[in-house]
Amino acid sequence: MDRRLSGTALLLAGWLAAPGSAAAATLCERMADPEQLGLGCSMAADDGLRAIVQAEEGAFRALSRLSLRPLDRRADALAWEDPEAWLERQMILDLDRVADAVRELGEDPDSPFAGEMFRRAIASLVAGLEGLSRLPLAACGDGPSESELTCRFGVEPVGLIVKVVLLADDDSRHAANIRTFNEERLRHFTAIANSFDGS
Repeated sequence: MDRRLSGTALLLAGWLAAPGSAAAATLCERMADPEQLGLGCSMAADDGLRAIVQAEEGAFRALSRLSLRPLDRRADALAWEDPEAWLERQMILDLDRVADAVRELGEDPDSPFAGEMFRRAIASLVAGLEGLSRLPLAACGDGPSESELTCRFGVEPVGLIVKVVLLADDDSRHAANIRTFNEERLRHFTAIANSFDGS
């Protein structure tokens, strides 16, 4: 058998076994290269396929990240019909994951935020995030634009920034969720999300 044909057959068999994986792998390829900023892009399948952009190294890499996922027109119909309402709904859902990540920040014995002052600030931030479900979008300034919503939570010295970006290209929609404690990283993640080629 021709080696090229057998290689093609293997590639086709792999694609048929996981039809969504080939399309999902290109999510990372369709954004600006984050390596220049010390960031890497990988795929995760914990809650549907998504691209995750975060620092390659560092104890706090899980606290600053960009995730990008394709939207399904049936499951996320509001993204097409009422983008502002969709953005608000995403912000509320994303905060549960953020509260868990922030809580771990103070519990890690190697964390520079493990001191008592920081623990109190983290506890206050987590309480604020959990309370936000009762008072949604209180920390989101003027609310959503047609394509993004940015909210700022916490008290000094710990302030969390959460941003949701709706990326629309013709009839496709993608969601970019950003969370970080750092304004510079927010700019990096926003630029990478806006570089996404949805076509």
